[in-house]
Amino acid sequence: MIAPSHGHITPVRVHFDELDPTGMLHHSHYILLLDRAVSTFWNEQGWDTDPAKSAFKETILAVRDLSITYHVPITGVS
Repeated sequence: MIAPSHGHITPVRVHFDELDPTGMLHHSHYILLLDRAVSTFWNEQGWDTDPAKSAFKETILAVRDLSITYHVPITGVS
């Protein structure tokens, strides 16, 4: 795993059907993994879709803009 220069790492599972024939994660699935990681991160902080259970009572998760760069390919399942 590459250490980030800033930010946070949240591991997410890669499934076999997300890989292309060469065993590399297909580019269209990177956004899905990012979405899973963001949701996992905020759930670990106490956020929940149910405001009665959430540590952040009046907060929803929404993406305004997204940009991704690929530094290292994801290969294989985890």
